[in-house]
Amino acid sequence: MKNLIQRENGYYYYRKSVPKSIQSLVGKKIIFQSLGTKDAEEAALLVSNLNQKYKNEWEALVTISRLKDNKDFSAALNRLGFDSKNIEDMAADDLIARIVYLSNNQNLPSDKKNMVLGEKPDIETFPLSQLVGEVMKIDKSELSSKTKTELKKWSNPRYKAVDDFIAVVGDKDALKITRNDALAFRTVLEDMVLAGSSLQYGTANKYMTYISVMLKKVEIFLNEPQKEIFKGLSFKLSKTNKLATEKRGSFSKEWIQQYIVNGEWVDRLRRKEHKALVMAMTDTGARVKELCQLTEKDIILNDEIPHIKIRPSDEGGVKNTASIRDIPLVGLALRAFKKFPSGFGGLDANSVSTAINKNLRESGMKPGSVEGEVYNLYSLRHSMTDRLRAVGPDYFQLAESILGHDFVG
Repeated sequence: MKNLIQRENGYYYYRKSVPKSIQSLVGKKIIFQSLGTKDAEEAALLVSNLNQKYKNEWEALVTISRLKDNKDFSAALNRLGFDSKNIEDMAADDLIARIVYLSNNQNLPSDKKNMVLGEKPDIETFPLSQLVGEVMKIDKSELSSKTKTELKKWSNPRYKAVDDFIAVVGDKDALKITRNDALAFRTVLEDMVLAGSSLQYGTANKYMTYISVMLKKVEIFLNEPQKEIFKGLSFKLSKTNKLATEKRGSFSKEWIQQYIVNGEWVDRLRRKEHKALVMAMTDTGARVKELCQLTEKDIILNDEIPHIKIRPSDEGGVKNTASIRDIPLVGLALRAFKKFPSGFGGLDANSVSTAINKNLRESGMKPGSVEGEVYNLYSLRHSMTDRLRAVGPDYFQLAESILGHDFVG
């Protein structure tokens, strides 16, 4: 397909030449970008969308660059309900992005149109106690794919971080928080860790990150200066602190052989679906939610290489772009999906994890913790990570692709 390139790593890329007549306006001769997928159908759809996007933008770019030199431009904008005084010094490529947005949102009131074209709005401020709620409004489209349980898991730690921050600095205007407020919060968090409370340095870092990211979202959305008051304040963790914070458990090959392959533990699971899910997770490394969302169309058993397709769907979204992938089925995973070729019947991921982890805990077969590791269902994903990475550096990128990790390198 034109404009579509597949590299040796299997990923598809988009390549399109910029017409000579507008290269000076676009600022480059060639558009070249990764599509972030190895799936041919998905890549073809992305290319089609990009072709239409650039066609529309480049045609409008030419038109607007001409309009900017036209003495009647301001008058024309005024007739359309825009205040043209804000765009006299605006670059053509910036202006095109704003005009395209307006064309897709034609029902905006005139004051909102002027905001898009550069007019500084009167900012409606709000206290810190409303920060999480405001961010949820901004990220409404992104959060809409989460179930009620997932949304609660997302919001609760953020509410906790904000509540703790308010306890230190007060319920201030969210846009008037200062570096001194951030420093005061950091000091209190460190005192709590050193005093032997249940708070660990890793959790303290998460609290500061939650607040920092939410403030940044609001600042960007309201076109306010980004103050980055928490920049550089995260605690640097020593090896000891990392172990205490992460407590990452990974089942050994011997444990998997005895308790899953030979069935000493997994056969104790009451539901056939739970047993199959454990087997599938063992030899795919897929996340519990990804496996629970699979339907018949995602499970390909009659291919030369049987595999499952991890995709966003009506059943739920994916963690990130890298999570969109195909995973080959071998060993225990292939056996599991031959028994459940249509998926696991829409199991709820959180309920499944709770039930299986309870069984593992009560069975007395969970590995003993040597350095504080936590062993649970998710440890099977860590085990798969270790097994794939142990193959060697030449296959590291393949391993990351199978696991759905973002790969940089």
